[in-house]
Amino acid sequence: MLTYIIISYFRKVRKKNVAFLWVFLAFCSAAYGQNIDLLSAIINTNEAAKYQKVEWTIQITSLPIVNPYDYDEINIKTTLVSPSGKEKEIDGFFMQDFNLNETNGNLTPINQGVFKIRFSPDEIGTWNYTIRVDSKYGSDQLAPASFTCTDSANKGFIRVSPANYLHYDDGSQYIPIGYNVAWHNNNPVFNYTTWLSKLSAVGGNFYRLWMPHWGLGMEWRNGNGYSGLRKYKETNMAYLDWLVEYSEEKNMGIMLCIQHHGQVSTNVNPNWSESPYNVANGGPCATTADFFTNQIAKNHTKNRLKYILARWGYSTSIMSWELFNEVNWTDNAVAIESSVASWHAEMASFIKENDVYGHLVTTSTASEDYGKEIWNNPDIDFTQSHIYINNENIERAIVSSSKQRLKEFEKPTLMGEFGLGDNANLSNIDADGVHIHNTIWASLFSGAMGTAMSWWWDNYIEPNDLYFHFKPIASSAAKIDFLKKDLQVGDAIVQNAPGDLSFSTALGWGEKAADAVISVKIGNTYRNVPPFSTFLYGSQWNTQFRSPPTFEIDHPQASQLVITTGSGTGNMPIMAVYIDNILVLNKAATVNTKYSVNIPPGKHLVKIDNIGTDWINVSSFAFVGLGSSIDIYTLKSPAKDFASGWVFNNKYVHTSLNLPNAISNAKVSATDFTDGLYDVVWYDCLEFDTISSMQATVTNGILAFDIPFLSWDAVFTATINKGPTATKDIIPLTYKVYPNPVISGQQINLSSENQLNQKNLVTLFDNVGKMLHQEQITLTNGSANLLIPSGLNTSLYWLHIKANNQAKTIPIIIQK
Repeated sequence: MLTYIIISYFRKVRKKNVAFLWVFLAFCSAAYGQNIDLLSAIINTNEAAKYQKVEWTIQITSLPIVNPYDYDEINIKTTLVSPSGKEKEIDGFFMQDFNLNETNGNLTPINQGVFKIRFSPDEIGTWNYTIRVDSKYGSDQLAPASFTCTDSANKGFIRVSPANYLHYDDGSQYIPIGYNVAWHNNNPVFNYTTWLSKLSAVGGNFYRLWMPHWGLGMEWRNGNGYSGLRKYKETNMAYLDWLVEYSEEKNMGIMLCIQHHGQVSTNVNPNWSESPYNVANGGPCATTADFFTNQIAKNHTKNRLKYILARWGYSTSIMSWELFNEVNWTDNAVAIESSVASWHAEMASFIKENDVYGHLVTTSTASEDYGKEIWNNPDIDFTQSHIYINNENIERAIVSSSKQRLKEFEKPTLMGEFGLGDNANLSNIDADGVHIHNTIWASLFSGAMGTAMSWWWDNYIEPNDLYFHFKPIASSAAKIDFLKKDLQVGDAIVQNAPGDLSFSTALGWGEKAADAVISVKIGNTYRNVPPFSTFLYGSQWNTQFRSPPTFEIDHPQASQLVITTGSGTGNMPIMAVYIDNILVLNKAATVNTKYSVNIPPGKHLVKIDNIGTDWINVSSFAFVGLGSSIDIYTLKSPAKDFASGWVFNNKYVHTSLNLPNAISNAKVSATDFTDGLYDVVWYDCLEFDTISSMQATVTNGILAFDIPFLSWDAVFTATINKGPTATKDIIPLTYKVYPNPVISGQQINLSSENQLNQKNLVTLFDNVGKMLHQEQITLTNGSANLLIPSGLNTSLYWLHIKANNQAKTIPIIIQK
């Protein structure tokens, strides 16, 4: 070892004085085992592509290092100077190398551990660098060196923008589409390869990953491969190394959730008794509250954050660092909210100061009211909500939350978790994923930066094979430029589609709804209606959360109020309705029940209350005949010359026993647009193919156009035509199907007068959009036969026909 020290020394200082050599040898002999010396830094490549991982393996003198993961004891780092002269300092880290057998997912250790540095260059040209070590045993530095960076197709890191949307370094938009895969069930390689390959195959580009002790955690109390504070579990980190690189291959962005509420909770999914931060396990915290205020605890957290940045910060697959999952569920979170906010400010600032790549930072809550100070912190790049309600129109609550977050905090927002309830069995009542389809489409057009993310990955999405729902929405995100158009929440109404006016609930326990009177008038879009609570609190218990929903009705025709209760209740609730302060309904409330009250025509004040002892869940409030059978979610450019939106037959929900009637002759109407001629294009939501196109003339700012025959949903774009000539309307494809209904396993005849001798790609989908069969046929003389697959159950199906870059979807009944 001493020989290597001497060689290293003379390589660096380049001295040749023999007398000095003997002095140096004597010094080394006396000081050997006490001073630290860098022996070498082996780089993995001298010519790296832009954003490619550059990795140095560092050799140092053999020293009695107590804890190589502790940056207070030893820190190896590099200072790099880019081709343009920008300086970046990168921390190194200690790790154990493994061989990963991707056939069986097993790890085999290669060594006992080594120091490394990882970096990804973002400029083409020559990068100069020096590597040094600072430690309790002294400091040392290697001679300067360099490597070259060449261009690549990598889009770079994900950034926020002044708009509501994210983008890569190359300027292209990034719309997160995916779901949660928080932890693995058995082998990480098997599980994540299965889940992520299927998501990637349908265009998904995002997932949310936790770091819990039962998953890919780093730090926990002694046992099961963990060794306490500042001693990190190498096997888990090796799997995460693999997962980060696999995600790069699949073009996936990872929201890495670093901590979860249970780690600091004795009540909600409690793990505090096992935490290494707990004084009972040798940690510095006597209580859970100390985790957020104790300086030693915070220093331990910062050491872990520094390690995470050093080991995985180089990767463009890291979309964001999430500081906490649902931090409002930590112990006494409301009482210590100021401390929780200060902790977030300190940790977010630490990341911003140490992450040279500038990854996004966020956190999450399961409360719409909690964390306003956190969300207003400029170091928190986007807000995140989680909503779980057993509601057939859950998408309404999710859109309402996103719009409220955008308005209040003026930064991008994401629905990071959603589900029909707090267990997978509730989601599995919708085995076909109709609520998944409706929610991800509605959320995409809510102004949020991406689709809402389902929580139930391993016991819902995967076993029911619901990945197909992501394919058309990924196609839409590839075609619609949300970022460059700077799309923002817009107003639009649907005409000629009478239906019910329904308000879904969203707020969770203890979240008090706004004391507001909702005006119900003809033509209202209800865009800025504050969210309602899923709990209708009683008059004796939990009265601090009471806020009885109140509506001002002003309609010429009579209506009916229908209140639908949910699946939970407290002690002896009583449903009450007042019309103009007169009690007209007074009934003991039960779960999963509808309560109706007739409302006479004219202007009335309607209040819904619970005059019983305690709470009951409420799913929705609906006014019969005062709304629309089509919901519309619209985005609009600030230039007022472009709009895009999703229209939805709002009875096409997972709870419907029968499929709703299709809707015809409906129109979209929106105001405050630049006058001129607009090209309107309609797309289906099965393949995101063009259904039809037409033109609309905006006069006095009013944009109005027809909605195609609507069975379920469709997407439109409306773009001002700035060309010298008008674009011709695309006439919708016309086909006839006979017989309809048809018996499974028999033939149908497909005919068309405008597709003579044309090739047609025909796809059969079930009634929730899952592809069952596809083939190409030629309509010889305008007609061809198609064999329907055998073994299909009696139901409605979709026959999707594509020809000449245009599509037509025909509902057909197939009988068993």
